[in-house]
Amino acid sequence: MNKNVHRSMSGLPLSSVVTRLNNFAPLYLAEAWDNVGLLVQPSTDKMINKLMLTNDLTQDVMDEAIRNRFDMVVSYHPPIFSGMKKLLTSSWKENLIIQCIENKIAVYSPHTSWDAINGGVNDWLVQAFEPNVAASVPITSSYAAAPLNKYTHIITVPLPFDPEGKHVIRELLRVAAGDSTYVEESMLAASGKELVTILCSDEKLTGIVNVLQHPHMTTDGIRIQKLEKNILPNCGMGRFVTLTDCISVHDLIPVIKNHLGVQNLRIGFSVTHTLNTQVKTIAVCAGSGSSVIGSSKADILLTGEMSHHQVLDAQHRGATVILSEHSHTERGFLMYVQPKICGLLENQVDVLVSGCDKDPLSYV
Repeated sequence: MNKNVHRSMSGLPLSSVVTRLNNFAPLYLAEAWDNVGLLVQPSTDKMINKLMLTNDLTQDVMDEAIRNRFDMVVSYHPPIFSGMKKLLTSSWKENLIIQCIENKIAVYSPHTSWDAINGGVNDWLVQAFEPNVAASVPITSSYAAAPLNKYTHIITVPLPFDPEGKHVIRELLRVAAGDSTYVEESMLAASGKELVTILCSDEKLTGIVNVLQHPHMTTDGIRIQKLEKNILPNCGMGRFVTLTDCISVHDLIPVIKNHLGVQNLRIGFSVTHTLNTQVKTIAVCAGSGSSVIGSSKADILLTGEMSHHQVLDAQHRGATVILSEHSHTERGFLMYVQPKICGLLENQVDVLVSGCDKDPLSYV
């Protein structure tokens, strides 16, 4: 257990802690396939006095949380990922959730929202190469929250104020029914027409356009506009790093080992590289990063794990692959982010890093 912690004075309500964590790394930054945010909520808005940071919620970590009376666990990897249809003690994951509920321990997972933010897990990985970093940019972009919540298009339609216009409006309301669409009517007094404004998602767009192709409709004045999301600077998945000075693969290896706190790395040399090859660019991605960095033109691809065939593809494209095992590219971030979380919670909550969390694999 990490001993360098601040002792809590008063704690904070769970709702306040969750709001602050969401503000630190907005959940809309997470990948669409991810399951982030508050995953287990006690029945009352309990006070959070002790919060544990862990990479994975395993049984050892759960025992540690119960033994040390933690009120909340922030697990980087979500312990609830795919849907659970039942909660039985015969399943280790379901049993962990049962224990959280029984002990009134809240569980929150940030996962890929922490990967994407400026100053998050991927930026922590890049720190391994400082001060020899000339530039570091996200490989994929993150976008601000979708405008007007879940809507992707705004459609404005002037309709005649007559039975035929009313029929079209009824059809629009029928097709647009549901949470994913908003329809508003207003009068255009000068023209004697109704202006119908429709906010809709992609899935509703085709049906609405089909209605607007009604034989008695005129396309004059109809506007369909896509609501664009703004790119967030310095946020996104992975980082493409350009070094100030070239470094040999031989000299790069201990730099990575030291930063990750590991004794071993797996390396797959490019068909054109050796230990003495001088490299200038590095693509990094925490965890299993092939989908992000696999097609990068960097000299080095650094991630936790890649499949056999992904490594072969990278080698024959001219990149050397360095793998540390999945969670070694993530776990060290917890110590780095601990004081930030303390400050985020105004030092009213004891924030500790789990002493039992570890990678499930070891070398023999």
